[in-house]
Amino acid sequence: MSMDIPPDLARHAAGPLGALTAMLFMKGTPLPRKLAMAAAGGVASYYGAPTLAAIYPQISPGLAGYLLGLFGLAVVAKLFATWEALDIGRLMRKRIASWLGVADDEAPSEGAGQ
Repeated sequence: MSMDIPPDLARHAAGPLGALTAMLFMKGTPLPRKLAMAAAGGVASYYGAPTLAAIYPQISPGLAGYLLGLFGLAVVAKLFATWEALDIGRLMRKRIASWLGVADDEAPSEGAGQ
């Protein structure tokens, strides 16, 4: 019985494997967020590996995919942390509320405390 791995499968599996490797070092992150970051690392690898392999011909496409999956997940993790630190969700709700002309529930009312 032959165990030949198709070259396309090996090349495309490298990115998600890199993302899964990076997840080993993430402590305290909820599972849904880890899965989203792994998917983003895999997508970055899928689309970026051929370009990276073309720029650096000494790197195989599989290794380029693995590295992009590994570090792509790290970039996405940093984006999530920045999103939380800047409280972008609250800022977006306030902007949308101002566009729609509705009151923002988190803003203190003008007569409060009097």
